Amino acid sequence: MNTNDFNGHAGNHATRFQHSPNIEGETSEPGCAVSRDDIATRAYYRYKINGSQSGYADRDWLDAEAEIRTDRRLSEAFDIGKIA
Repeated sequence: MNTNDFNGHAGNHATRFQHSPNIEGETSEPGCAVSRDDIATRAYYRYKINGSQSGYADRDWLDAEAEIRTDRRLSEAFDIGKIA
């Protein structure tokens, strides 16, 4: 992985969404707080999977955040036995 690519793309995400709601404890859903680093990392991988196309930073960020929240909700559901 080229760290310059990562820092550039992740940096774009982090600055665009500095005041994004529901990040790092500002959540209406208990247990669903997501760190900017987690989102930036997932968004970077989405960027790479999609051919490193520029111009999709917003979409990559929002999709990454939604994926992480879904993963955590499913994980919590399995942990507490809601899903068998």
